[in-house]
Amino acid sequence: MSDAIEKLAKSKTGALIVFSGKEPLDSHFSGGLTANAEFSLPLILSIFDSSSPGHEGAVLAENGKIGRFGLQLPVSLRY
Repeated sequence: MSDAIEKLAKSKTGALIVFSGKEPLDSHFSGGLTANAEFSLPLILSIFDSSSPGHEGAVLAENGKIGRFGLQLPVSLRY
């Protein structure tokens, strides 16, 4: 996964990646598609490619895999 993040950074491509922890996160997301896929450079680059349908939104990393992608995150009410 670090290879993909490095490549995204070098190409100045934004990427939202949420890492799950102990707390359930499902109530914080809306939309998105289930992937349950292994992290790979081609997959991450294709998800965050601006011409990809899943490009708009975040990726949820859980259990060492891409659990879901194209997730809408809540907007902060703090300024």
